[in-house]
Amino acid sequence: MPSSPSLRSGALVLLVLAAARSALGTTPAQDAPKPAAPAVAATPAANFTISFPAARSAEPLDGRLVLILATDGASEPREQLAENTRCGQVFGIDVDGWRSDAAQTFDGRADGFPFATLNAVPAGDYFVQALLNRYETFHRADGHVVKLAPDRGEGQQWNKKPGNLYSKPLKVHFDPKGAATGAPASPALALSLDQEIAPIEPAKDTAWIKHIKIKSEALSRFWGRDMYVGADVLLPWDYDDPANAGKRYPVVYSQGHYSTGVPFGFSETGTTGLSAWWKDPASP
Repeated sequence: MPSSPSLRSGALVLLVLAAARSALGTTPAQDAPKPAAPAVAATPAANFTISFPAARSAEPLDGRLVLILATDGASEPREQLAENTRCGQVFGIDVDGWRSDAAQTFDGRADGFPFATLNAVPAGDYFVQALLNRYETFHRADGHVVKLAPDRGEGQQWNKKPGNLYSKPLKVHFDPKGAATGAPASPALALSLDQEIAPIEPAKDTAWIKHIKIKSEALSRFWGRDMYVGADVLLPWDYDDPANAGKRYPVVYSQGHYSTGVPFGFSETGTTGLSAWWKDPASP
């Protein structure tokens, strides 16, 4: 039944008065509600604990710790994250000053994608893996101190970044609601970050391709440590001929985000397209 005008106006007055009292902090004591209990995030029957051995780092670590669950065992879970329907399940938490003798726990409070919490992950068999994207502390010239994950030659791909710690993939049966449904609850699953991504081997120079690394004085001053920029150079076919020592060549600059690939897709063994044309002495 529609409320009468008098009831509607009365409700409006009460609403306005309540809002005013709340904003001004003048709500009478008798009207004040009892303090609400602190919100507690639901914790699933199962959770994951992550640690790393002191042999991997004697110093405390900072970074973003991620936990991945995947149903495909063809590759490691850390390689199965993408913005599509085949994306693995990932959760993340920040760690600061994390020591080897203190485990981190993933439970119902961890943020995830595509499911938002561990509670929402369907029960089933999964390949699980944890990885720490390590941060470093930068004392910048502008006075700010920030913790970031520097690039280590991988092009800011945290699942391939040298120095990041990770665990071996483990196949488990995970049931976040096992206790609630009467089925046996999954035990707490412990993962150890006892693996470390190896450094990337520098690309080797050839007669055609040169890889250059230059220290940037401006960037080094700003970031408080040595910073470098790089370039991949594709040389003309006769560049190394001593007779051309004083010869000048036109230059094409192609600036991208990050790449260690050969410019223009050139291949030293290629026999078609640009590769064939570039190596042909008759080419201008």
